[in-house]
Amino acid sequence: MARRITRRQFVGVTAGAAAATYLGGSAAGAFGGGRGNGDGAWRKTVPPEKLGVQHFSVRDATARLSIAASNRLGVAPTMGHLGGPNYPADPNDLGPLVPLPGGYAEVFNYLASVGVEGFEFFQSTQNVNELGRQPTAAEIRSYLDNAGLVAFGTHQFGPQNLNPATGELFPADPSASPTAPGENLFNFLNTLGMKTMGFSGNLSSLSTLGDSVNPTTGAITYGFAARAQHVDRIGRILQHRGVQYFYHPEQDNYRYFDDPANPSLSTVHRIQWVMANTNPHLFGWEIDILHNWSGRLRFLNATTHAPDISVWALAQAEANRVMGWHIKDGFRNTAYTGTWTGGPPESGGSPYVQTFQRTPTFTDAVISGEGDLGAGPVAGHPNADPDEPGFQYMFEHLKGPNQRNYIIESDSGPGPTTGANADPGRSLRHAKASAAALLAYRRADKS
Repeated sequence: MARRITRRQFVGVTAGAAAATYLGGSAAGAFGGGRGNGDGAWRKTVPPEKLGVQHFSVRDATARLSIAASNRLGVAPTMGHLGGPNYPADPNDLGPLVPLPGGYAEVFNYLASVGVEGFEFFQSTQNVNELGRQPTAAEIRSYLDNAGLVAFGTHQFGPQNLNPATGELFPADPSASPTAPGENLFNFLNTLGMKTMGFSGNLSSLSTLGDSVNPTTGAITYGFAARAQHVDRIGRILQHRGVQYFYHPEQDNYRYFDDPANPSLSTVHRIQWVMANTNPHLFGWEIDILHNWSGRLRFLNATTHAPDISVWALAQAEANRVMGWHIKDGFRNTAYTGTWTGGPPESGGSPYVQTFQRTPTFTDAVISGEGDLGAGPVAGHPNADPDEPGFQYMFEHLKGPNQRNYIIESDSGPGPTTGANADPGRSLRHAKASAAALLAYRRADKS
């Protein structure tokens, strides 16, 4: 039987691997050898074939002109720094000033070159000057295939794709946009080859279980009860097509209900109700680490004025629902204070910050694993939330499916594009360094 280890023992055993990442270990060393190398494939915390990047994190890169298109059109390509071999341990090792990849094809090729194997979309467009139009689904799929990347999924498939009157996706319409809600969008995304489709945000814009009807137009805004039925129905439809449906709850999901018809829900976080009233086999949970643990700190108990929900305990209870992670790191903002029902408004900014001063004059994005969320409550991170035990610990100790997606993201990936502090290479540099850090994680044993 595998030996069980404590949190303290775990941190001690794995400290060496984490230190190697931030004390000059190269990206090649992190992911060299591929699957099943002599190191033992079982020791890799993050399976290389399950490591991806969220489109939003590199949205500036896919939106700018590619180097090839810049040359073709006679314009100077965007220049930037993609990080040298000792970055981020040496904050001055940003590498040479080079033309930056742009557009889907070049960005996919770059990500594949630094050890990333998947891509999760949030939209389907790039710089229109790349082709003189937007790419077709078949063209995007060819860019993925040529780079050797897999489309992990998308955040484009919300409840509005279901026709509540029929209980089916809105039918295909050849005269409409290829990404129109329903079958049009499904066919577009299915062409990309993705096996998960979902959305971010809330099930409903309301704070109630019941619907709201516009008295003038009769338009219905669906409450949580109806939307729970809708997402389960979409999940069933997609399941029959070999696709996992999911949602990516953000901070507002930790807000309490404000429902006069159901006053008992005033102490229930929205996410708790969603988990209790949707089918885990039909409606998965992609955990955005920063957003979920931020939500816990934002919406406080009205009596204690402290957090009253454990995200880690909820994840453990819903382990079979969890189908992926958004690996988004940040440092705790100690100036921040949350709010509670009847209390003062939030103050001090956001619970976590995703950029910091790497040097006194250099603002950079937090690389996966180096912030308070990535490290957890260990030495050197006195402000870390004790409810969040750190990336590696969570990845290795959350039971359930063993084939989750591990998706690198920073909301602050894109750097400034103009001025003295311009840093347009930041988002791709963040993806490169985060991939190296995550692929360096090694399990202490097979437990």
